[in-house]
Amino acid sequence: MARLNHVAKFRGTSKTEDGCLTCGKCDTKIKPGDSYWWWANRLPGSFGSVRQIRCQEHQPRLSERTPGRAGQLLAIQESVEDQLEEFDGTTEDLEAMAEEAADDIREIAEELRDAAENIEDGFGHETAQSEELRERADNIENYCDELASVSIPPEPDAPDEDATDDEIEEAEAERDNWLEQAKEELVSAVYDVELY
Repeated sequence: MARLNHVAKFRGTSKTEDGCLTCGKCDTKIKPGDSYWWWANRLPGSFGSVRQIRCQEHQPRLSERTPGRAGQLLAIQESVEDQLEEFDGTTEDLEAMAEEAADDIREIAEELRDAAENIEDGFGHETAQSEELRERADNIENYCDELASVSIPPEPDAPDEDATDDEIEEAEAERDNWLEQAKEELVSAVYDVELY
């Protein structure tokens, strides 16, 4: 993971005509005197790195600063958390969300299998590295199976039409508790997935 740096007061740069930088997320010009964030992700297989810039309003997420498949997994996990922030659906919606996340993570397992095949095609036989990649892919698949079948607690019944105010309030509190517990179950299952 790349170290995040914060510049409190930009002095300008001679590398651009106008002396400004540009936010990589919103294309806002970062002018002298503005504050901004930057980090550099190392390029795979090289000693070089790519410097990334964000304006003050768009502090980068952990997934953006983490290269490779670990960054992909973090992005999926962060996406689930984002969806759950405003979530007010049903048990079925949560189960569908879990299956979608599992499918996205399975793509990482497929990439590992493809990498293993490429190694074997290059050497003409299985190697320790290709065997390790296949093993990691199998482990990820197992995590995905568990995630896709995560046990979401059943949603409580809605109050009857002739329910009293107290009963309605009690039912709403029960649903709120269910929703928190269900969200925790899903987030925990998503973050249980490991690449190594």
